[in-house]
Amino acid sequence: MLEGAAFAVMATLTIPAFTLCYKVVAHKTWRRWAGLVITGRGGAWDVFFFPIYSTLLFLFDYLIPLIGWRPMKQPSRIVFVIGIPRAGTTNVHRSLHHCTGATSATLWDILAPPVPGLMRVIRTAFRPLAVFIINNTGVMDADRHKVDLDEAEEEDQCLFSTGRGLVHGLLTSPTLNHELVLGAGMVDVLSDEASPFSRDDHSVQLIDRIIRAMCDLHGSDIFVGKPLLTSLHWEKLLAQMPQAQFIVVYRDPCKALASIYSLGRAQFHLCYSAETIGRLIKVLYPAFYRNVIELRKTRADDEKFAIIRFDDWVKDSDRELARVVSKLKLPIVNANALPKDEGHMHATDALAIESKKWAEDAVRSDWDTTWKSIYEELGYPPPV
Repeated sequence: MLEGAAFAVMATLTIPAFTLCYKVVAHKTWRRWAGLVITGRGGAWDVFFFPIYSTLLFLFDYLIPLIGWRPMKQPSRIVFVIGIPRAGTTNVHRSLHHCTGATSATLWDILAPPVPGLMRVIRTAFRPLAVFIINNTGVMDADRHKVDLDEAEEEDQCLFSTGRGLVHGLLTSPTLNHELVLGAGMVDVLSDEASPFSRDDHSVQLIDRIIRAMCDLHGSDIFVGKPLLTSLHWEKLLAQMPQAQFIVVYRDPCKALASIYSLGRAQFHLCYSAETIGRLIKVLYPAFYRNVIELRKTRADDEKFAIIRFDDWVKDSDRELARVVSKLKLPIVNANALPKDEGHMHATDALAIESKKWAEDAVRSDWDTTWKSIYEELGYPPPV
């Protein structure tokens, strides 16, 4: 507890220092010297939110229970969109939120959880600073993945505090970031305790707290979320929230790989080298696809699971949405899905061509050992 308090105080004092640096010396030369992207260029804008969130989480975990914090109950209905990142999950998530009228967590709710009582007052005081940073750091640029404090986002971004979230992308040193996510001493990127992609019971409990706080705030009894990087650990989510249901989304591997590579190169090019981005994709994506294949085999008829092939969603999203809602027996408030490009990044033509070529080469290079069986299981034609 004392260690957490010390860090919270240090982090709080850091906020005005970062803000001052942004106003006075936010230029490339200083940025390289300092090793921090304080303007947010290169995807490191969350350097501002980390100390804010850490301070709030400390209050959440330790102080508020001492001053009248009341328990929050889980909603009776929880639906998680999982599967393959950059496979249409954003559109499915937001369409389901729109269709059912369910509560979802926005980026602001994830960074500053709306815990009952004093916490809601505290987070209101932080909001203007967060808005200022968002409006002045370029994260709303048209060529980026859409980011907005009031847009529904992925609940597992709350794992800033555990060292298993986007905090691994704060520094501008590609070499250091490479070691953080693919370090030589790391036994397994998917399960090593030092990895940002591992999940323990505490990680899942943090996601649960976000959900409880959101439903308490809105008086809602149904939540729709997208803990996408926790897809491989869906059993932990189910153990923590037994009423949870899952929508599993996938698409042609080459298209998904090209999309995530494009996002990495456009938004995180100052944080990660092309080599690091490529290696991460090659490690993570086969695991994501094998997880989808296993769920298709074992859970297709399970009333807790619905499977979406994004190609079918693109052809007729309203029909697919109706099918999923019917299988999971979800309430309907609005019958129509949202436009399919909602929330997606628009890459330049040159980057799109580069990303497509990289994805096809990546699949071909590991065809026999990795991708052949995945393509056969999912019924996609191999890349030409």
